[in-house]
Amino acid sequence: MWSSLASALNVSLHAGQEETVPLCDRLRRAGVLGSVMSETAVRTLHQAVQVLTGLLGPEQDGARGRGELAAMATGSAHGLDDGT
Repeated sequence: MWSSLASALNVSLHAGQEETVPLCDRLRRAGVLGSVMSETAVRTLHQAVQVLTGLLGPEQDGARGRGELAAMATGSAHGLDDGT
């Protein structure tokens, strides 16, 4: 799961940046996804990377709404709503 996050970060806006390793380590130590099944955790981490890339990436071209970010990351405009 964590190697999958590292791989996703390496091809995202964070490629080559030193803070990606501490970010992964902090998430792992905090147990953020400890009670979640591995498959769900990997999908959630990849969606988070997609949202960060949409907000902060080099191709970011202005403000984006929550629905647009959700659709980009999850395939549904409601994918970032509570309980989804």
